[in-house]
Amino acid sequence: MKDAPAVKDAPAATRWLVLLLGLVLCVSSVGCASCPPAWVDSPPESDDALYASGSCGEVFVDADARQIALTRAARRLADRLGLDVEPRMAVVYADGRLFVEAVTPGGPTDALDGLQLVEQVVCDHVTFVLVRLPRRG
Repeated sequence: MKDAPAVKDAPAATRWLVLLLGLVLCVSSVGCASCPPAWVDSPPESDDALYASGSCGEVFVDADARQIALTRAARRLADRLGLDVEPRMAVVYADGRLFVEAVTPGGPTDALDGLQLVEQVVCDHVTFVLVRLPRRG
């Protein structure tokens, strides 16, 4: 691949600055990360916690894509725990924390308390989230 003439003929310090700027822009955007993230189809596994991913495309109603993606990820965890919370679950991200309200046919459950947002990636108008639920000892 040929360098652009302006960069190739520039002094070494200028080329370094251009490369550094490109790296900063790359790191600050999703463009350098894989899209979708690898954990979407293969969430991490741990003896200490359960992980799940969720996603939501562009929304056109009064809804928040992150909230929908978080609720979808929480539902996956509820399924893994054998909880019937359909359609009685809400996940809200506020003040840097996740708050979960889940109701089973037997009443409210706290099985998803402590749910944590591990990572959020937005690419191609799709919001992807990875959540973690610490296992109770």
